[in-house]
Amino acid sequence: MAPECGYGSFHQIYRIDGRIFAVGVVDVVPKCLSSVYFYYDPDFNFLCPGTLTKQIVISIIYSLSLSLSLSLSLSLSLSQVYSLQ
Repeated sequence: MAPECGYGSFHQIYRIDGRIFAVGVVDVVPKCLSSVYFYYDPDFNFLCPGTLTKQIVISIIYSLSLSLSLSLSLSLSLSQVYSLQ
């Protein structure tokens, strides 16, 4: 059973007062959610956007595992985070 959003690549867009300050790209495939690319405006570095997006991805994985009655394992790796310069 596929999640409601379906499978594929999706953009996570983070905004403050309408201004985009970060973008993440996630791939949703059967029994896996992969968060590979993430970039942000360095003016917002104080918000720790890399930590924020990892917490959101964990929340998405948890929600998908509950809604699909799946047993998903969570594996976090240190990935490279890019800032816009």
